Amino acid sequence: MNHLKYLGIKFIVIGIAILSIYGMFDHVPIPNLIIMSAIATGVSYIIGDALILRRYGNLAATIADFVLMAGTLWALSLMFVGPGQPILLPTLFSSYFILFCEPFIHAYILENEHERKAHDENEEHHAAPALHQARLQTEFAEENNADDLQKKDD
Repeated sequence: MNHLKYLGIKFIVIGIAILSIYGMFDHVPIPNLIIMSAIATGVSYIIGDALILRRYGNLAATIADFVLMAGTLWALSLMFVGPGQPILLPTLFSSYFILFCEPFIHAYILENEHERKAHDENEEHHAAPALHQARLQTEFAEENNADDLQKKDD
């Protein structure tokens, strides 16, 4: 469920960058730009967020996302925009805009992962007393009532 939320956030950011910048530089049909956004989001999330972010941290994932996004958008531009159009400048501008948004997305992902792990550990601690309950023993005192205690003190 969280993966869909993360993908949605990334798709919105990447979609805004691609639709606004490629729409400004080139006359590309909107469905092509939406397809480019979806493919770039999937590639960026799988490689940048799922693999690099969790292993190497936010900075490495942000740098990798910029390089990955520039390469992905360049290849997708060749397919969807066409080789006769200028594609280098929109590719770099889009990648640059996404570069500044990625650290915030990564921080959000890492924070939610940390909170989810803490929540899971908290649930384990609440379930633990039920597991250990069978090992408890009852201790009985020698005195059965308060009168015996008073006689013992005297």
